[in-house]
Amino acid sequence: MRSIKYCISLTATTALLAVSSLSADTLFVCLESTNPVPPFTNWVTAAADIQQAVNAAGAGDDVVVTNGIYGAVNVDKPLLLRSVNGPQVTIIDPARLSRCAYLANGTSLAGFWLRHGAADVFGGGVFCTSSNVFLTNCVITENMVSTNSNGSVIGSGGGVYGGTLYNCLVASNSAAVSGGGASASTLYNCTVTGNHA
Repeated sequence: MRSIKYCISLTATTALLAVSSLSADTLFVCLESTNPVPPFTNWVTAAADIQQAVNAAGAGDDVVVTNGIYGAVNVDKPLLLRSVNGPQVTIIDPARLSRCAYLANGTSLAGFWLRHGAADVFGGGVFCTSSNVFLTNCVITENMVSTNSNGSVIGSGGGVYGGTLYNCLVASNSAAVSGGGASASTLYNCTVTGNHA
C-alpha cells in the first residue's frame, strides 16, 4: 500500500510534466510500482523499470522517472527521458554488467546519475549514436571502458562517447586508451574531473 501511495503522491509534483506536450504521450516509471500496466500513463499503473516504459513508448514520447536505482537502459528511438527529482535520487547503475545507457539519435536524457557502467570499446557510462543525443543535468561517474574482447587495446569514452552534454558532472571514469571522461562529445558548462585513460 505504501508504494502505491508513494507513486500517487508524486502526481501533484509532476502534473505539468504529464501535459507538457499535446502531441506526445507521457509514460511513468516508479521503482515501487506494484501494478505496472502498459502503456504506463499514470503513477498508479507506472512501469517498474525504465526499459519497460522505453519499450512501450513511441518516437517523441516523454518517459518520466521517479526516485530509485534502476538497471541499464537501451533507447532505440528518439525519446525524452527525464527524472522527477534529479540525479541525487534517480540513478542508473548496471553494477558493471553493461554500460548504463545506449541512446539513439534524437534522444534527450535529463537529471540522472549514471554510475558503475562498463563496456569493451566505447562509452562505458553512456554511448550516444550521434551529436544529436542530449544529456542535461546528469552526473556520470565511476564508469569504465577496458580492452575489447579480442584483447586489443582500443577503448575510449569511459564516461560518455558521443552526444552533447549540458550542465553535467563527468568524474572518476576511465578508458583503456583515450577520453577517460568523454570522447567524441561536445560539452557545455560541464565539470570534468578525476578521469583517466
